[in-house]
Amino acid sequence: MLPFLSMLVIVIFTVITNRLLRKRFANHSMAKCCIMLISMTMSTAVGINMATWQPDMVLCAIASIIISIALAFLLSTGLPVYLFMESVGSSFMGAMMGVMLTLMTTQYLTLSIIFFTMIFIVSAVISIGVWNREMFPIFIKAIPKHIFIVAGLMICVLVFSSFEIQHEVPVKEEQQHHHHH
Repeated sequence: MLPFLSMLVIVIFTVITNRLLRKRFANHSMAKCCIMLISMTMSTAVGINMATWQPDMVLCAIASIIISIALAFLLSTGLPVYLFMESVGSSFMGAMMGVMLTLMTTQYLTLSIIFFTMIFIVSAVISIGVWNREMFPIFIKAIPKHIFIVAGLMICVLVFSSFEIQHEVPVKEEQQHHHHH
C-alpha cells in the first residue's frame, strides 16, 4: 500500500510541477539543473517502489526505467527538447539506483520509501523556486503558496499512512537469509 501511495504522490506532484514549469519557462542556465534534480530524485523513488513489487533486479530495473521515462515525458512536456533529454538521462540513472538500493536493503524499507519520496517533493519545490528566481527577488516568494500546501499534505499522508501500514511492506526473506551468514 505504501509503495502505491508513494507512486501516486510522485505522479501527481510531477504533473503539478510540469504545469508550473511550463507556465513560467525561463531559458536560464539553471533550467537543466532543475530538471535533472527533479528527474533523478523522482526516478530513484520510482525504482525503490518498483523493487518492492518485483524482486528480480533486471525486470525491476527495466520496469522502473520505462515508468521513469514516462514520468520524465510528463515532467518535460511543453518544454524544450534538451530538457526532455536531460530528464530522460537522469531518470535512467535514478531508476537503476533506486532498484539497487531497495534490493540490497533488508530493513528500513518503509523509511526508505518515505524519505526518498520526500526528497523528490522537496527537490521539486526547491527547483520551482530556482526556476522562478528571476521573477521574484525573495526565494520563498518564487514558490506558489499552494505548492507548499500540496507538498505538506502529501508528506503528511505518507508519514501518517506509514504508521498504519508499516507491517504491509515486506522484508525480503531471502535477503535476510543472506545477511545472517
